[in-house]
Amino acid sequence: INSLEESARDYHDLMSERSHPLHLFNNPEFDAKYFPDPFRHTNYLNPARLWSGLLLLKVLQEQEGAYHFEDKISDMLREIEARENYRKVILDLDAKITSSGGFDTITFDLLADTVIALGMLAKNPADGKLQFRREYSLVIMDILDGDGTGDRAAGQNMSKDEYIEKFLKAPKFTDVSELVFFLENERAVREFISTSVQSMLDRTKGNVTAGADISLPRSKISQTVIPAFKDKYEFYDYFEKRGSLEWQNLLRERLTERLHDYVSSSRFRLESDPTLVDRAKVGAFLQSLDQKMPDIVLWEVKVKNRVIK
Repeated sequence: INSLEESARDYHDLMSERSHPLHLFNNPEFDAKYFPDPFRHTNYLNPARLWSGLLLLKVLQEQEGAYHFEDKISDMLREIEARENYRKVILDLDAKITSSGGFDTITFDLLADTVIALGMLAKNPADGKLQFRREYSLVIMDILDGDGTGDRAAGQNMSKDEYIEKFLKAPKFTDVSELVFFLENERAVREFISTSVQSMLDRTKGNVTAGADISLPRSKISQTVIPAFKDKYEFYDYFEKRGSLEWQNLLRERLTERLHDYVSSSRFRLESDPTLVDRAKVGAFLQSLDQKMPDIVLWEVKVKNRVIK
């Protein structure tokens, strides 16, 4: 096998045919001992074992009659939740654009509404006006400047982005009507925005692991509420309806980290040489967690501690 990508494609083809047992993916460097599942990030966890593991390792902690996630992962959970919330907004926009005839016939008003809904604009704190966020603004100013921007930047001994930010003015809008007028009169910019929007919608629709494929402003993320659970049944409901693979992978990684830290402590060292891990003791302990922890967490901790070679 020359690449993981090749083996991954082969794996999916064989599994979809259901004509061959699961292959061992190998690499000479591993000497056939262990090779990570290339699709481990798209494998769903067992919700009962996930709940049990989160409680056991105190990633979920009971406070005031509900179970809350630990602070260490709260920022990442909040961002995932915000993008999961925003996924519906994007899918609704996509349906609206499709029903109106698609991007070839999209109206200026609908394109402007889409730009706003996708958070492509931000308010300039200096004057309160709306302008495109930096990643779009640089390209738009380059388009408006016409041909030769790179040459003019080189003439100033500056990078293109530095030249654009210093010498060119970003378009600003007082309200939506000004944005509509701008899009109507700047065809090249309109085509760039349409392409960017379409790419964002396509990425979100095709995303199998998470919510909206969009960079949300920090203010939007900070307002998002992280879920808490009254009991395991509320957790199971959330898992089924909202528990994206990105969310599951974050929890899996945190459990793996916590469990690995625990078995790396002095209590799991050899009596004869405390600098060495007692692999038999680690293996027995991990085996005792068989029904209390997701399989993939136990597997990864075994590999990290060379219980599995």
